[in-house]
Amino acid sequence: MKLHILLALLTGVLIVPGANSEPKMVTVTQADQDTIACEIYRERPDWYRAAEQTEARWGLPVAHQLAFLTTDWKLQENQGPTKWRPDWTRPDRPLPGIIPGFLDATWNQYEAETGNLSASYNSTPDVLDFMGWYFATLGPIENISPYDPVAQYVLWRHGPDVYRAGAWRQNLWINGQAQQFGSQTRLFMTDLEDCQRPQDSSMTSRAFRALNPMNWRDRSGWR
Repeated sequence: MKLHILLALLTGVLIVPGANSEPKMVTVTQADQDTIACEIYRERPDWYRAAEQTEARWGLPVAHQLAFLTTDWKLQENQGPTKWRPDWTRPDRPLPGIIPGFLDATWNQYEAETGNLSASYNSTPDVLDFMGWYFATLGPIENISPYDPVAQYVLWRHGPDVYRAGAWRQNLWINGQAQQFGSQTRLFMTDLEDCQRPQDSSMTSRAFRALNPMNWRDRSGWR
């Protein structure tokens, strides 16, 4: 019996090998997702703080950001980020999951608009800030809510032209991947609430946002 099939029988996880360069969505249990979300929260508080800053600046929820990171960087249970490992020691880290070519153009626009000319794909805070800027820029144009991870997945992975055309809704592969990402993001949201300490200031901020629904931040006022 092949090793990956044996592992699937033992763990419930089946990793399908393939040559497609698009990042694979890994089917895992809710406990697995809970584990990796809390791993990031506990082991990389610097990542979590950067995600909170991105949410405050651009309006993209923390759970959405972390779901994109785990998908783009293929982080899995017990293979999460090493505590305090500097970003510059990971030159092999995958690029953000935006389609090649479009990534270069949007990254250049991000640097020009924000003045972050030293931004690096290897810097987690830079990647998260770019992610927030990307959705704050295109979300209002495409009428995408900050709380819609399905639409965000298509916009991130396939670009605004594919999203706007709408044919992805009938595409079993793209729509299936987007729906799976939406489920993953909702698990992240639940998990982060469960694993955070009650005294965390972020708990208070989430309660405030529940009373004041969030919109995309005004890009003209970020300075």
